Amino acid sequence: MDIKVKEHLTSKEIEDKAFQTIKTVAYEYITGRKLSKNNKTYYFGKLAVENLYKTLISFSQEPKFDNITQVFSECLHQTKISRYFFRDLLKDISNNFGGNYIELYNDFSQITNQWDKFYLMFTVNMKRKQLNQKNFNSLIDYLKILKEKELKSYKKALDLSSKYNLLEKMS
Repeated sequence: MDIKVKEHLTSKEIEDKAFQTIKTVAYEYITGRKLSKNNKTYYFGKLAVENLYKTLISFSQEPKFDNITQVFSECLHQTKISRYFFRDLLKDISNNFGGNYIELYNDFSQITNQWDKFYLMFTVNMKRKQLNQKNFNSLIDYLKILKEKELKSYKKALDLSSKYNLLEKMS
């Protein structure tokens, strides 16, 4: 990876960029996006989690396990990994600035752990071919609670960083 520094930043500017990043990530999650490119559809933010939830519900009505194993495993893996980056940023912020960011970091650490658990429950049940109606419904219930908790945490992050601007989008 090549990293090029375009400008020298002061400590205050670095601090501002960190809080702007929190605000931007939270804003983008809450906004949610759907992009289509090359006959593929990509979901981002809460829209991705909501789509995952609705898809699980539709599969629970008439399970087609062979079709979802690889796709869902990869989707869930990417979902849980993406949470690590935000959690790590929150950890750095909470270590340096404390206050409400410690609570937000703790909340988001729990969410990250819950995504890990959800991924593990899904993949273990799929590999053991034990994803029956009861297990599927348990996964759906678990994801419903997780997505609500996650949205609440992102809203809290957006609120805590309200005095900062969003990062500028690169073209």
